[in-house]
Amino acid sequence: MLWQRALHAYAARLKTHPYTTNMASGLLVCSTGDVLSQRYESDDEYSSQRTLKLAGWGAGWMGPAGVVWYGFLERFGGGLATKVAMNQCMFAPTTNALFYGYNE
Repeated sequence: MLWQRALHAYAARLKTHPYTTNMASGLLVCSTGDVLSQRYESDDEYSSQRTLKLAGWGAGWMGPAGVVWYGFLERFGGGLATKVAMNQCMFAPTTNALFYGYNE
C-alpha cells in the first residue's frame, strides 16, 4: 500500500537525516495545526503571518530540540514511566515557556 511505503520511507529518512526530517515534520504539523485552529476559532480573517510564525517554531525549535531531547531519553534508559515523567517535568515546561516567549 502507498501509505505503508510512505511510512517506511519516512522512518528510513528519520534514521539517516534526523534533524532535517524532524524540522520538516515540525513545520508541517505546526503550520497545519495553526491553519485548522484559525479556521475553527473564528470567522476573522486568516493570518498567514501567524501560520508562518508557527511554522518557524515547529522547524526551528520542535524539530531540532526533539531530536536532541528524545535521543537523550533513549540513551538515559529507564522505563516508559520514567521517560514520560522526565519529559513532563523538564522538556514540556521549558518548551511551553519558550513558546509563549516566542509568540509575544
